[in-house]
Amino acid sequence: MWSSRAYHAKVLHAAGGTADAKRLFADAEERYRKSQPNNHLLYSVPGYHYCDLLLSIGESSAVSERASRTLEIMKRNDRPLDVALDTLIMVRAHMGRLLKNVTRV
Repeated sequence: MWSSRAYHAKVLHAAGGTADAKRLFADAEERYRKSQPNNHLLYSVPGYHYCDLLLSIGESSAVSERASRTLEIMKRNDRPLDVALDTLIMVRAHMGRLLKNVTRV
């Protein structure tokens, strides 16, 4: 059930429904947490899409924190695709912060 919520959230976000998508991602993550008590964050493709939404609303610090937490787990579990997704989203968050600082100057 959590995965269908995450997918629906991704589609809503792509269609411009950012606020509704954020609520659905949070709900998906809560449902995931209940089904997998040892995992507290969405990861892999759903986690990437959640972070993409967070970046779109300027929450780059939250994205960096989430991705750094899941990156370590993915490395330990030898999941190269997920390591790549976490690395990519961390770079995007870093670039977002740099661009925000450049536009202030």
